[in-house]
Amino acid sequence: AKEGYVNLLPVQHKRSKLPGNSVEMMQARRAFLDAGYYRPLQQRVVERLEPLLRADAMALLDIGCGEGYYTAELAARLEQRHNVAVYGLDIAKVAIRYAAKRYPAVSFCVASSHRLPFAERSMDAVLRIYAP
Repeated sequence: AKEGYVNLLPVQHKRSKLPGNSVEMMQARRAFLDAGYYRPLQQRVVERLEPLLRADAMALLDIGCGEGYYTAELAARLEQRHNVAVYGLDIAKVAIRYAAKRYPAVSFCVASSHRLPFAERSMDAVLRIYAP
């Protein structure tokens, strides 16, 4: 899409016309996250994951990334020490559109966590926070 993301969720795999959160829900969550309430958790996730990555790690996937809150922090921290491609995936098109616009260093796609659009064993690490 021209907004900087890829839509890999076929129509026949959608359970509703607009799966995921509404624009209003996403904006409310973003305002809450931007206020810093989950910043300690965000930092802890990155601190716990970083030492687990091999030095030659190439790819990390955040399943159910929403609007990219954790994904972007991981990408920012990992680019300092690793040459890792970071991918974010979510079923909510509105959230992925926002994430792609706000965090161009991450590759985002609209897709289902039940039908991952990545080859088996192509990721060095997978993060899944709050995703079904």
